[in-house]
Parts: sequence; C-alpha cells; structure tokens
Amino acid sequence: MENRALFPDVSTGRAEVEYLARLGIIQGYKDGKFHPEAVLTRKKSCRCRLWM
Repeated sequence: MENRALFPDVSTGRAEVEYLARLGIIQGYKDGKFHPEAVLTRKKSCRCRLWM
C-alpha cells in the first residue's frame, strides 16, 4: 500500500489532522486538501466540539 498523505497541504500536525479525519470528526475540501490557513467559522468550530 502506498503511504500517501491524506491532506498534502498539511505539514505541522499532520498525524493529528489525519487521525481526526479518519475518525470523521473533521474533513477536507472537495479538492482533496485541508486548507489549514482557512478561517475557522463558528459553524465548523461547533461541529468539532460536538464530536469531541
């Protein structure tokens, strides 16, 4: 199996981001990236908190 990154645009905290994505707590965008520089909206923040 090829060891490819789930989100190629994440460098710092990659393991944590990919772990939460595999659990379904967070997800990336339709382009296959996570966009770590994007603004965290109130809606997205609430969704993460509800899953924890």
